[in-house]
Amino acid sequence: MTAADGADRAPARPVALRRVLPALLLVVAVVAAVSIPHLPRGVCFGDTGDLQLASATLGIPHPPGYAGYVTLGYLATRIPGLSPAFAVSVLCMAAGIAVLVLCVLTQVRIGVAPWAAGAIALLLTSHPRFWQNLTTPEVYMPSLVFLTGAAYLLIRYAQTGGRKSLFAAAFLFGVALANRPPVLLTLPFFVAAWWLAARRWEPSRRHAWKSFVRVLAFAVLPGLYSVGYLWVRDTPQTPYNYIEHHNAEAGELPQSGEGAVAKLERIVWQASARQFHYRVGNGWSGVRTKLRWLRFELVAHDTVPFAVTALLGMLGIVRTFRRCATTGILLCGMGLQSLVFVCIFRDVGQAADLLPLLFPLAVFGGVALSTLFPIDGAWRRQLVAAGFMLVVTVTSVLDVPHRPNYAGSVDATDFLRDADLATFPEQSIILSSWSESLPLLYARHVLRTREDVDVVIAQPGNWLRLAESFHGRPIFLAGTDGNFKDRVVTPFRNLWRLQE
Repeated sequence: MTAADGADRAPARPVALRRVLPALLLVVAVVAAVSIPHLPRGVCFGDTGDLQLASATLGIPHPPGYAGYVTLGYLATRIPGLSPAFAVSVLCMAAGIAVLVLCVLTQVRIGVAPWAAGAIALLLTSHPRFWQNLTTPEVYMPSLVFLTGAAYLLIRYAQTGGRKSLFAAAFLFGVALANRPPVLLTLPFFVAAWWLAARRWEPSRRHAWKSFVRVLAFAVLPGLYSVGYLWVRDTPQTPYNYIEHHNAEAGELPQSGEGAVAKLERIVWQASARQFHYRVGNGWSGVRTKLRWLRFELVAHDTVPFAVTALLGMLGIVRTFRRCATTGILLCGMGLQSLVFVCIFRDVGQAADLLPLLFPLAVFGGVALSTLFPIDGAWRRQLVAAGFMLVVTVTSVLDVPHRPNYAGSVDATDFLRDADLATFPEQSIILSSWSESLPLLYARHVLRTREDVDVVIAQPGNWLRLAESFHGRPIFLAGTDGNFKDRVVTPFRNLWRLQE
């Protein structure tokens, strides 16, 4: 037997679905039950509202455009009985539940008992970052489900040799990459994992290269779709087009109607997220700050919990590589991609993209736990594992009321109700910053409350200049930060009216 033949040998036998299904059903039922009541009631502010609005109108959200996510979101908004905004929230929550299912299945594939794997997945939901993205409609959870789905299918190919799994893995990786550029950092690890698995299942180098070409084709397809989507939807007629709104104020891009070259320039600007490139790049002091932030996010500050966590993590990594080298390569790649991006991205917070690090840490923790609860352990160990999951389930449910209400901080339902656009004068203009404009645009384009009311997105410092260009039309402001010292501004519902 060669080294490649023995590299991916765990578990020794495929685990029957009937053994894993009870744990999976319990995870899905519990997470869905505790998450749905904590979802936003309707449309949101900021990035969350951006994704909801773009999905409901088949529009273009902020860079890099997320064409795949918006398409899935649009299909979700067609579900009868759900408001479009809430349907997108449910879709993102479902993506989070799918991540937990993949977390269980990945652990089971490398020797963790199903009940113990389910307990680890439930523990993952208690992390604030995971809980935040589970209960708010953001792009991070859909990105994670495609990336982890690609990794799981590649692991399955490494252990079984099924080429359908390989090609599906390539396609899902392409979806993740087309919608989330930092995924590119994991590409060397996915290629290395494929090469290791191909040594076992491809009869010759010639067959391996043919397989690689087909893999490349499947991986490129989502990117081609994203470019095509942006090409078709980047027009002034699209109800919500972030590129149009941004360019109306910044004026740094050509107009979409100026020809193919101009349109291609706009697509490159969007797909490469050029608007946010200034946030990438950190000095050593910034990297140290990020590493301290990471330690705070992942483990306690105290030395003993940190040391115990580090030792368990190292044990899990070593045992994972011994059982399935492909799995170890992929999970380490996901974790390193997240770590590198966190360190080079200047913002500290949501856009730091911590989720791809949490997933492998959870799997490594489960592998370390498999010493106590192996996949083929005695019935007593299996019973203890089931008891462990029961305890974690009860603890998780009881802990939910104490978790932060992230949805409440972004939910714009009350803001939109209090604005009551139906009472605005005809042909009104609302000047708003980007975050507050999204629920107003949602009311205009999706709810069709007042299609004659125009919402103009701009920085508050530009409101005065813009207001002077709308002669004879009632002007309203979504805040009082504009430079209107010489003008009379009076409250109007929860907005402000600029007096002529």
